[in-house]
Amino acid sequence: MSIAILPEKYERIDREQNLDDPGLRQAKESYKPLGFITKYRAAVKGPQDG
Repeated sequence: MSIAILPEKYERIDREQNLDDPGLRQAKESYKPLGFITKYRAAVKGPQDG
């Protein structure tokens, strides 16, 4: 999808994760991103976890 076809009302888009592909990251950086988000994972502890 080209961002050029999106209406101007959209200020930000989510370009998904890079999946450790350096070429994909480089391509996405060419869009001049405002920043990157740090991702976290959370898990609910069950009774067996202590």
